[in-house]
Amino acid sequence: MEFLVVIFLILLVTVFQTSHESLCDERDVIHVLARGSRDAIHYIYSSHGPPSLLVARTDTVTRLQFNCSLFHDPNSSVESDSIRFSGPADEVMVLVFTRVCWH
Repeated sequence: MEFLVVIFLILLVTVFQTSHESLCDERDVIHVLARGSRDAIHYIYSSHGPPSLLVARTDTVTRLQFNCSLFHDPNSSVESDSIRFSGPADEVMVLVFTRVCWH
């Protein structure tokens, strides 16, 4: 599974105008930003807990605000505000891989 995510991120970075960054010291959260002329798409991949991917479409000036301490706190809830945007997100999709099987 990690291999597929790496291939996906490499394609994003090489084909589109993108930037990427590791959001935490643990390097278990990656943010890839694909910026267009009218909007931006934020891809946030995490391998902390079940592998998950958050995709959000925003305007070009909206910035991601990420709190690593809240994200890694085992006592925090989903509503902990560890992932926020400085402006509204037009569309948001979250995908959590609860089971990965290789045959």
